[in-house]
Amino acid sequence: MKTKNKIKALISIVFMFLIVFNTAANAQPEEKEGNSFSTIDIPGHDVSWNDPSNAAFDDEIFATTDNFSSGGEFSDYLVVTNFMFDVSEGKIITGIEIIYDKDSENKSKTHDHSVRIIKGGVIAGDEKALSSSWQGQGNPLTYGSSSDLWSETWTPADINSNDFGIAISVERHGNGGGSFRAKIDNVKIRVTYSEPLPIELILFTGEEINGYNQLKWITASETNNDYFTIEKSEDGINYLPIGFIDGAGNSNTLTEYSFTDKEPYKNTYYRLKQTDFNGNYSYSAIVAVKRNNHGTTEVVLVNNNENINLFIKSGSETDANISFYNISGQLAGKETIHLTKGENNTSLNIQPVKGNIFFVVLNIEGSSEIYKFKTFAY
Repeated sequence: MKTKNKIKALISIVFMFLIVFNTAANAQPEEKEGNSFSTIDIPGHDVSWNDPSNAAFDDEIFATTDNFSSGGEFSDYLVVTNFMFDVSEGKIITGIEIIYDKDSENKSKTHDHSVRIIKGGVIAGDEKALSSSWQGQGNPLTYGSSSDLWSETWTPADINSNDFGIAISVERHGNGGGSFRAKIDNVKIRVTYSEPLPIELILFTGEEINGYNQLKWITASETNNDYFTIEKSEDGINYLPIGFIDGAGNSNTLTEYSFTDKEPYKNTYYRLKQTDFNGNYSYSAIVAVKRNNHGTTEVVLVNNNENINLFIKSGSETDANISFYNISGQLAGKETIHLTKGENNTSLNIQPVKGNIFFVVLNIEGSSEIYKFKTFAY
């Protein structure tokens, strides 16, 4: 089978596997309504918000501006805080979304002037105002996303604070059509957070030594880590457990582990299954240890923090062509490296986004081998 066809066949099988794997997401969204309503002056504003507390609940009773009479006029800030979140200490905030209903007596001429987050009682973060005209009632708009932090750093205490919230200002575009008012209702914030990673894996490698495959890995920290299960596969898809090693439990220092596979396949894939004391588990990157006709052993190492390295132990001095493909089979990059006899280490020009699958095709003197690996994800 040609190399290109091999890649397509492998990708189709792996893609079906990923559909199942990715259903277990670590992110947890929580949505709350605001409970405190006020206004903040914007120097030069032309109109003000009336009855700010009407922006609570989905009840069709709106906080409403004074009349806009000409183009360029804008309002002061409508401020909503006190969302009464109770995010547990230790959670990692991954995204913030603002959601509210908007309406206007002249929707085509009503636009956002400013949409900002409030942190510690201070207006901060990115400007999220949109350039489009407002939509009518029943079309709530979302600002931000489950992975958008508005260019701020957040702790659970920031989110739980009574002075965490949102500030909204409106403006009029264009003249004609008479004066009109803008309206807002049902202001909510959705915060997405995740559990802290159970381990910080900084190294996972494998190499052939005297006919056995030696695996090594290092953690920089561990939280409630009960044990590791070492799993291996001949095709990179179907894995079987071959051993268990106790974890360090809780640790903030470098901890080294090793395991020897005394019955490796000709080409063997390995991964680690890490299990917490509460039974939750996650998988590491995949490391491949392979032998080819040139008497070399290739080791794919995934470093989930900064880069992705390819380790090659070569039996001779030669050139190697490297191509790498994404999960869709698209060429993500290629390069040529010069191998010296013995151990070689090269950094691949791939952005190590967590959870991504890549395929590396290594061609040495006309002989190609395919390696699959997955960047580290929990």
